[in-house]
Amino acid sequence: MTLIPNRDADVCGTSLQGYLNTTYAELVKRFGEPHERYGDKTEAEWFFDTPAGVATLYDYKNCMGAETETNWHIGGHSQDVLVHFREAFGEENVSNKLYVTWG
Repeated sequence: MTLIPNRDADVCGTSLQGYLNTTYAELVKRFGEPHERYGDKTEAEWFFDTPAGVATLYDYKNCMGAETETNWHIGGHSQDVLVHFREAFGEENVSNKLYVTWG
């Protein structure tokens, strides 16, 4: 897998690159508990090392709680990180930040 969870990754300066359609339960199953909980505008966030640089996965301003979220934000320094989320979750579950198209 090219998404390597890294609680200590330096994610400073990352920004929204795309979206992932999956459940909180699936993320915990694959990556364990979130690396950060209850941030300023997020309730759950994971950090990753990828061949394209660091990446983040987080909920954003979700009023219903992270456990109900299915539209996760993918952060990175470029959209190159999306390739690794597509490899892990399938093309149909990852969209770039310009549009979201869920079946």
